[in-house]
Amino acid sequence: MKKLTELAIILVLFGISSWAQEVRNEVTIQGSGFFQKQTTANGITNEPTNSGGVMAGYRFNLKNWLAVEGDYDYFRNSEKFLSSSGTTFIPMNVHAATGTAIVKLPSFKMPAVKIVSPFVLAGGGAMFFDPRGDL
Repeated sequence: MKKLTELAIILVLFGISSWAQEVRNEVTIQGSGFFQKQTTANGITNEPTNSGGVMAGYRFNLKNWLAVEGDYDYFRNSEKFLSSSGTTFIPMNVHAATGTAIVKLPSFKMPAVKIVSPFVLAGGGAMFFDPRGDL
């Protein structure tokens, strides 16, 4: 019975993964990171935090060779500014939005690789810093 259950689970997972390759709509959820370095200029030191967040995306396949995608990313960050006159701490929410067009080029086989699927990606995006707290 245990072997039959394991086989059924494997077959369902393979079925889901093959079905996912044939859909017009795709939804993704990913982790993201924002990593900055400490800087000092004019007697002021900026000590940013490294932070992680979550990114969600949606892709719509217009044709088998053309798709459009939109992504939204959110994470919390903070900046600490140190100077001879004191310290300022600024927590903030960071939002990022991107939009892209994807052109899928013809796939081909290569030695030692099952199949290669090249694509061209063009798009743009913006990041919004939303400071929180007393400034």
